[in-house]
Amino acid sequence: MSDASPVLVIVDTNCYVRLYYSEARPLLGTVVAGHRLVTLAELAGEAARGTPLVDNNGWLLQDDIQRDLREGILALTASEANAYWELADQYRQMGDAVLFEHCQSRGILVRSLSRLDALALAVATDRTAVLATDEWPLRLVAGQCELDDGSRARLFSSLDLLRLLEIAGAITPVQRRDIVRRWIREGEHLMRDWAQSYRALFNESPPTVQ
Repeated sequence: MSDASPVLVIVDTNCYVRLYYSEARPLLGTVVAGHRLVTLAELAGEAARGTPLVDNNGWLLQDDIQRDLREGILALTASEANAYWELADQYRQMGDAVLFEHCQSRGILVRSLSRLDALALAVATDRTAVLATDEWPLRLVAGQCELDDGSRARLFSSLDLLRLLEIAGAITPVQRRDIVRRWIREGEHLMRDWAQSYRALFNESPPTVQ
């Protein structure tokens, strides 16, 4: 049996929302196929009563989901949290410059990193964790971040998380296809190349809503 510590995965809001389309519980705070899935207190707070996210997705207030979010928060000391916010400000400044150049060169609306995006990136890079997000601006900026060992920040998508759940036996292939159909039906904003990623991960064509 391997004694290797599980790989830490910081799960962004868009990804944990999509994970909760499954009935697998618990999710956050658990080890799934060698990966420990966690989120940040500030990200979990986006699913609190009265937030825009919950106004549009009232089902996130279900007791099992709220309990899972509370138990899946990465514990940070006050000094760690302060340091991460300072690092987040640096990443936000760098990220906005990257996004400005990227968007201007393509003639598209200029995007920027939110403070929470930058915070998730700061924690993930400092902890040498995987960052799970489907948000293309955050993924673009994260791909520019070099870690202490010279490697690039590692990224997961919602589909990668589904694959972990399936490997661990928490969901079946049938359930995975149904979850993706629901994402499509509910208008979840998946990555632009999600269908290509689905084929690569699961060796089959992506499901449709028909």
